[in-house]
Formats: sequence, structure tokens, C-alpha cells
Amino acid sequence: MIAIGKAEIGDLPAILDLQHDAYMNAVENHYSDVNQAELFTGHKSTKNLAFYERLGYTKFKEKVMNHNLTVIYLGKDI
Repeated sequence: MIAIGKAEIGDLPAILDLQHDAYMNAVENHYSDVNQAELFTGHKSTKNLAFYERLGYTKFKEKVMNHNLTVIYLGKDI
């Protein structure tokens, strides 16, 4: 979903080979008119959360789906 000035990336697979700065930079820079990126992942995806936070994403929302899943939303100005 793309909104004006914002890209919603969604949850990327936890494949370590894809979790490189260059890959995320390509995703973030795909849309030239976007100045903010948002993504989400499950609270149990600790490797994803650590990776996104290392890249400068910060948590801005949590949504409890059920007792087994909380969705964590993260964002970053790009």
C-alpha cells in the first residue's frame, strides 16, 4: 500500500541472506516521492525487530491480534 509520501513495506521474510543494508536501501529508495517508510512484523520476530531497529526504524504502534500475536509497527523517515 502506497500513500502520498509514505510507503508501507509490510513484513519481510526472516531470511538472513536478504537482511542486508543494501537490500533495505533498495526497498526504501524504490519510490522517489516517498519520505517515510513503515513496516510491521510479529512480536515474536525478534531477529526482524533487531534488524529493523538497527536500520533506524522505531516502534510507533502495537496491535494485539490475539493472545499469541501482537503486531509491531515501525517507521522511519527516508
